[in-house]
Amino acid sequence: MAKRRTDDYEDSEEYYELKRAVGRRIRTIRLDRGLSGKRLADLAQVSSVNFGVIESGYANVTLMSLERIARALEVPLVALLEDTPGVTTKGFEGMVVTLRSDLDQVGRQLEQCRDELLKLTARFEAFAQADEETRIQIGKAEKASRRPKDK
Repeated sequence: MAKRRTDDYEDSEEYYELKRAVGRRIRTIRLDRGLSGKRLADLAQVSSVNFGVIESGYANVTLMSLERIARALEVPLVALLEDTPGVTTKGFEGMVVTLRSDLDQVGRQLEQCRDELLKLTARFEAFAQADEETRIQIGKAEKASRRPKDK
């Protein structure tokens, strides 16, 4: 059987710290939600043993497992990868952070909608201009066809 080659990054301290940080984020959010490790593993459809290794920061966790854990915790996947105060901050302050984040997201979506609307408007204007030119040409052709022909 072929031996799996690991690159230097997988052996780096930075990579180990990343895995530990993800595990800490999962644990923090899990405890804030009042869930046991076993209960979260069940909700996420991950084996208890595998979940324990992930949360301890030793597993090379898959994106699918992270997505399942995030869903079970009812947080966006990004919350497991970085500190997201709106997810972990409690009370009024947490609501403000979450609302600010939501407003930022809505702002970005509005900008995208505006950009799409500008593109559609430009396409419509080009279509209307071409349609007008076509109508003028048709009108000229009809007018020319009605003229008496010289013999």
